[in-house]
Amino acid sequence: MLNPAHDEFNGYRYYADTDLERITVIMGYRAIGMSLEAIRNILQDRANSTEHLLAQRDMLQRKIAAYGRMLETIEHLLEDTMAPKNEQLSAAEKAEIMGEGFSLAHQQEAQERYGKTDDWAEYQRRTASMDRADWQNGKQQVDKVEQALVEAFNRGVQPGSEEANALAERHRASLFFFEVTPAKHAILARGYVEDARFKAHYEKLAIGLAEWLRDVIYENARAHGIDPQEATWG
Repeated sequence: MLNPAHDEFNGYRYYADTDLERITVIMGYRAIGMSLEAIRNILQDRANSTEHLLAQRDMLQRKIAAYGRMLETIEHLLEDTMAPKNEQLSAAEKAEIMGEGFSLAHQQEAQERYGKTDDWAEYQRRTASMDRADWQNGKQQVDKVEQALVEAFNRGVQPGSEEANALAERHRASLFFFEVTPAKHAILARGYVEDARFKAHYEKLAIGLAEWLRDVIYENARAHGIDPQEATWG
């Protein structure tokens, strides 16, 4: 593509000014990624230089777009790898936040009874992504509901009333580890009285609260068309 004007005895090649201009053109084309063959064609036929440059521009634009997508992918990957990982809590740490019901012994008992159910799988899925802040927030929500229950109980709110049903719904929503239907809620309410551990928890808040809460949940279940005595888990 480039021939020297003449060679000297010392082996150096000397180029004319027109050759230097040609070198500048070649280097410019190479800088935009053009192949030597394409540059040779342009130099041989300057009339087609515009066509070659347009083609090269299109190719570069496609590469820029591709590199942009690659860069975006890298940014997403960096966000994932650099994001703080959830702090997985031990059973003891969960029990410290949520109470004795989340101790290792209670968790093992629950797994033995419910480990093959869809609800247990859902519980595992939801809690797998929970960090300490999530558990603390969940406990705060439970505490607020229980405070509202105690306050209503002390005021003599009657099970089946509109206020009591609203409280039952708040309590049901606070059981956020899996979907608790009104029927399941009624079954759980039995345990609040029949299981000494649950009863002790509610009786510690207010004497008689366990039976009252069970009745509140039962009446709310009836409002949903569920007979609490005949309710099944399925």
